[in-house]
Amino acid sequence: HLTESASYSKYKGLLQALNPSVPKFADNVFYINESTANGTTGDGEGYYKAWTNAVKGWESYQQGKAQTYSGFRPVFVPWYMIDEYELPLSGGKFESIEQVDFGSPEDKRTFLENEKVYMEEGIYNPLTKEKQIITPEKINWYRFIIKTDCEFDYKSAQRFYPTTPEEAFVASSHCFFHSAKLSDRKTYLLNNNVEHEKGDLVWDETEEELVFKSSGVGSLTIYSHPEKDWENRYVIGIDIARNREDGDYSVAGVKDRLDQSFVAMYYGRVDQDIFANIVMEMGLYYNEALLVPESNLDTVTEIIKPDGLIPYIGDIYYQESGKNMNYGYWTSGSTRQIMLDSYKAFLRDNPSGYDVLQDIQTVDEHISFVRKQTRTGVKYEADEGSHDDIVIACALSNIGDEWWDVAPEKYKPKKIFEFVTRKSSRKKKFIRNSKLGRSHNIT
Repeated sequence: HLTESASYSKYKGLLQALNPSVPKFADNVFYINESTANGTTGDGEGYYKAWTNAVKGWESYQQGKAQTYSGFRPVFVPWYMIDEYELPLSGGKFESIEQVDFGSPEDKRTFLENEKVYMEEGIYNPLTKEKQIITPEKINWYRFIIKTDCEFDYKSAQRFYPTTPEEAFVASSHCFFHSAKLSDRKTYLLNNNVEHEKGDLVWDETEEELVFKSSGVGSLTIYSHPEKDWENRYVIGIDIARNREDGDYSVAGVKDRLDQSFVAMYYGRVDQDIFANIVMEMGLYYNEALLVPESNLDTVTEIIKPDGLIPYIGDIYYQESGKNMNYGYWTSGSTRQIMLDSYKAFLRDNPSGYDVLQDIQTVDEHISFVRKQTRTGVKYEADEGSHDDIVIACALSNIGDEWWDVAPEKYKPKKIFEFVTRKSSRKKKFIRNSKLGRSHNIT
């Protein structure tokens, strides 16, 4: 019996050492792994993964998709199932929640709406498989516990006295984004086995154009291919890494400005000069998309800018400083926070919400993008052992969308043979007007 295992600092190593001593085929052996949730990353990541694997495996067995099941069986005991968790109303009135910290007015409204539903319609009980009506006495007890045991912190109550497993895990995280909505999105992707095309872009000599070639080991994931009769429609955010075996990944995320969704994601470890070529090919494939490269590591930017080694024939994000043109976006300090706040607002306010995140890896990086207290203040970045390259690439594409002040419109596609064969005869690059600078003709 492992208890509070979500707080083990070396969860994976401990279980790898312990599991060989557990009898595999003996009768009457019970192996129990019990814990309060401790987030989805850091120390709590191992238990979170064990829980999600158990849920998925057990559901597949229950649905007849698997003939046998040998893993953990998930058992969740919500607070309302405990008989003694009741408190009589005083004078017919519930405990006041006026001083409770719900995080936002929206969360408080949701809490009150849920109380009403639980008492009138009930809530699905995961053990009995039926709806259970929650009595006013239980609702009153829960309000009391938020104040007494959880120091008026509703998020703490969700962790230690959860109503659902998902609530327990997201409440115990320190996610920069809306952790509950990310959890819902991940659950949807898992339950529906959403899959996408993987492969690479290659040059077709016959057609004289770039084409997508499917491959199980490809680094480019396509959620939606480009609509070829549109221009100014796609933006590509580019997060650049140094190609170290134990380092970050280079990521390019494509955003559709018309649908306000992400349509493709490149994720790999390559040298920066190779990555420069990859992102230009992605830009060309997506109708000469606007490129928004991170400028902290400037090799890619120096290669693709109008007077660079291999100029990109589409537009590149820039800012003016006096007479200088600074290409790319600086992702450190105050500009990083502006970028992240803008991206967070986009996910919060756009009609599709977090549904614009198309795969589990992307959702997981957003979940593990957390608040950290440093000596110099609060910083938001990937949790220990995680990466945030996809988050930054998505945020950069969003910055480009907001900056580019031309509307998507239909056009007739052009051939791009000259660029791909490195024989471009284009001598001038026209930079469109933007909110951040004037028009320029650059020879």
